[in-house]
Amino acid sequence: MQEFLTVLEAAERSRMSKQLVYRLFELGILEGYKAGVPDSKKKAIFIRAASVDAYIAANSNTKTETTTLKGAVSPPPKRRRRQKQDHAYRFLPIENFPAAAAN
Repeated sequence: MQEFLTVLEAAERSRMSKQLVYRLFELGILEGYKAGVPDSKKKAIFIRAASVDAYIAANSNTKTETTTLKGAVSPPPKRRRRQKQDHAYRFLPIENFPAAAAN
């Protein structure tokens, strides 16, 4: 196993986007270092594999086997249908309008 991973390797290993790996590195959540020539815009980032594994383990939302039923299939979600309205617009009788009552 490699000790350090590139951003692309870390993204593939953790099934995250490269942008998220860059952001987690900037925030200090993933440990690693930048390598490159000083005053250069091109710097490679190398992230510790153990740091990626620890982040995955801490933030995993997978269910354990004890909480899931083996072979159980959840039903598809029910579609919510619109209530059919009897009229799109409700009209008031013409007697309620003042202009009609004046005529």
